[in-house]
Amino acid sequence: MLNTLIAIALPIALIFIMVGVGLSLTIDDFKRVFKQPKSFIIGALCQLFILPCSAIIIISITGLQGELAAGLFILSLCPGGTTSNLYSYLAKADVGLSVSLRPC
Repeated sequence: MLNTLIAIALPIALIFIMVGVGLSLTIDDFKRVFKQPKSFIIGALCQLFILPCSAIIIISITGLQGELAAGLFILSLCPGGTTSNLYSYLAKADVGLSVSLRPC
């Protein structure tokens, strides 16, 4: 039952979230990101450098070993995903910026 729920309901929920957030965006949202690139550059640098460095610091402080250390480091390299766009939308933040940062 749980496998069916994960295999069917989760992708459907993600589709609804992505379509819902995507329909709220306009071309101007993305133009604003490229006209004012400071936020994008700061966000990309944080995602590409500060998150992995933070993971290394956490691994060093906590003494994580093996699979847990590798898992935390790999997780720090992953982009925000669908939920970051949803949270940006719910917080009335810059969703265009959030969507633009997703591939970083």
